[in-house]
Amino acid sequence: MNEDLEWAFLADGVVYFRTPGNYLWAADAFSGEVLWMHRIDLHSRHMPVVVDGVIYFSSGDRLFAANASTGKDIWTRETGFVFWSPVIEDGIVYVGGSPFGEDSLLTLWALDVSSGGLMWKHEFGSTQTGTVSGSPVVADGVVYIAAEDFSLGRGTDEIRVELRAVDASNGNLLWNHRTGNRVNRWFVVASNRVYFTASSIYDQQHQHELRALDASNGEPIWRYSTRHGPLSLPTVVDDRAYVIEIEYDSRSFYLSALDTSNGEPLWKHRSIDINRGLLTQPTVIDGVVFIGSTNGEMFALRASNGKFLWKYETGHTGISLPVVTDGVVYFISYSLRKTLYAVDAFSGNLVWRYVSEQDPEWVKIWFPGQEGEVDLPLVACSAELSSRPCADIVPSPMVEEEIAVYFQSHYLGSYLFGVATSIER
Repeated sequence: MNEDLEWAFLADGVVYFRTPGNYLWAADAFSGEVLWMHRIDLHSRHMPVVVDGVIYFSSGDRLFAANASTGKDIWTRETGFVFWSPVIEDGIVYVGGSPFGEDSLLTLWALDVSSGGLMWKHEFGSTQTGTVSGSPVVADGVVYIAAEDFSLGRGTDEIRVELRAVDASNGNLLWNHRTGNRVNRWFVVASNRVYFTASSIYDQQHQHELRALDASNGEPIWRYSTRHGPLSLPTVVDDRAYVIEIEYDSRSFYLSALDTSNGEPLWKHRSIDINRGLLTQPTVIDGVVFIGSTNGEMFALRASNGKFLWKYETGHTGISLPVVTDGVVYFISYSLRKTLYAVDAFSGNLVWRYVSEQDPEWVKIWFPGQEGEVDLPLVACSAELSSRPCADIVPSPMVEEEIAVYFQSHYLGSYLFGVATSIER
């Protein structure tokens, strides 16, 4: 397989990945052995979803449900082109489709998981002037979906986004909210709130906002406004929304914690100078906020008050979102080669790190306070793929039970690696 690796994800001990040769692959996470492959359409770029041994993915204008162990089709349904992952909830598959055709309408489908049979469909907006924007979100018996409206001009600041709330039982519209200025196409639903970011940076006001709507009726509750740089989508935990914002006056990135009831800031923490890199989306676990910076640093702050806890410096550039499980923070940083780090979530001390090698026969792990290298057998490494440029914020490692999987790209080729997380010293 001399092709790029576009994305990969881990589910139930199997790694699924896509290559531009229009194939969806499945490989055993512990051996790297390819289990099956399935031909898919060029335009099928979204990540599939695996639930209860079934994998859901699109190809062309159809949605497929296949056996996740064998890749054999269970059912297929014409939905229009699907650009975002479906969502499975309570035995129903929710997916947004964009059919091609002059009179075609954007459609939110609700399909039976076992047969693909139609439960209901909700049509909205013309495919000539808009597109489904992001995966549906299901919460408390309501399906939320967004659509971009290009009717005022593609490639301009005149793109609007409409949020729609639909009854999950019958597809009836509950409310819709059309934004007054350009917004981020993604949104977050949590604790009966719908959060999204808006920006009028091209207007004279240079205004940036995080908005909160009442999830039951779509009415605005509060806005957190700033003339500083773009706000990230919030990470909402309990009664707090954690966001990243830029302050141009001090040329710094800040992590802010907002009260979800009124949008008032509870605390702010100055993280890094904007000349030193970007910050990842906050990850909040067990009362601790973890954020990474693209200058190769991982931070931990106390969620209650923003108190600095620890910082781990990799000495590299580029960073992934952290993955926190069983008291360990897993993340990737890189220079010429990606390095997988395992750091103690409470102290910030290095547990181990694995440096990707061109020869995938061995894993080399450096333990703190120990001279030299420890060579251990590689748990999994798939066939060679071709090179692919790396972005500053790289894909996160995928961690499940005792395996961490990620992919490495360099000028000699790309590899899919699996590394044992429980290693005896």
